[in-house]
Amino acid sequence: MLIDRQHQSLESLNVDFVQGHGGALGDILATCSKLKSLEFGTEPFVDIRTLVDPQKPWVCTELEVFEGLFGLSPCPSPLASNENNGAEDSNREDEEGDEKVTTIDPVTSDQVEGLFMQQVGRLTKLRRLVHNFDIMGHLFGDYTGDEGKDVMAWTLFSGLIHLADLVNLKWFEFLDGNLPKSIGIPELLFIKQHWPSLRGLACYNMDSVEVQEWLTTEWPELKVELKS
Repeated sequence: MLIDRQHQSLESLNVDFVQGHGGALGDILATCSKLKSLEFGTEPFVDIRTLVDPQKPWVCTELEVFEGLFGLSPCPSPLASNENNGAEDSNREDEEGDEKVTTIDPVTSDQVEGLFMQQVGRLTKLRRLVHNFDIMGHLFGDYTGDEGKDVMAWTLFSGLIHLADLVNLKWFEFLDGNLPKSIGIPELLFIKQHWPSLRGLACYNMDSVEVQEWLTTEWPELKVELKS
């Protein structure tokens, strides 16, 4: 078993996952019930789908710090099989050994991320959450224009709904590598209402004039970091 009895009593863990072993995080979340701090990184990232396995419910309800790099990558589709008795394949990508990949639309991404957010929302003792969410550059296929960006902006608020019970949260950092989610006034209203202990907030897109005016007048004590 990857997580032995000695490690099940861990209260703090800072670990980097090598490529192909990101699924170990699911075992940690489902086994180490005494964890209070979990920080992790990996290259390229932990596939978020490995963390929402219904056969591995999270037991780390004591977590106070949850900081890591997750993401979504399209699943490789089977390479075109050579069924023409050795005839030359017409697909140049196959000849060069490149994998064909499928894409994931923003709605599917939202569904997977929503399941993850539901799990995070049960960690009610969290005081620091760094949600570093990355995606493969070509993940959304044709959804890289305004339509995709609109959907991604909407999914942030959708995800926040699942985090309403994180009343002890003091620092929230939300990063998205390729299609940055935005925080607008509706999201800020939700955050202020549900996270009374929050002292700091960081993300990429929160620099509109309306948002800055609202922060200055309605929540001047909040420390805001704009990532570039």
